[in-house]
Amino acid sequence: MVDFDDPLLVALSKLLRIQGKSISVAALRAYLPEHTGRVSPELCLRAAEAAGFTARIVRRRKLQHITPATLPCLLL
Repeated sequence: MVDFDDPLLVALSKLLRIQGKSISVAALRAYLPEHTGRVSPELCLRAAEAAGFTARIVRRRKLQHITPATLPCLLL
């Protein structure tokens, strides 16, 4: 079976499920403007916020610089 869902939305859906809010990829996509192609980190952020979560993009040069305060997170 081939999965055509955007990998970033799949990861976000799984992260939200871990946090206790089960939301499908289709529901997350419904929060976004209609577009073709891959979902950008900015659009993923928008979907997370629309689902009721506080989210932001944080850049770290090294994994060791990820603090517990930024967890859970999606790594790109």
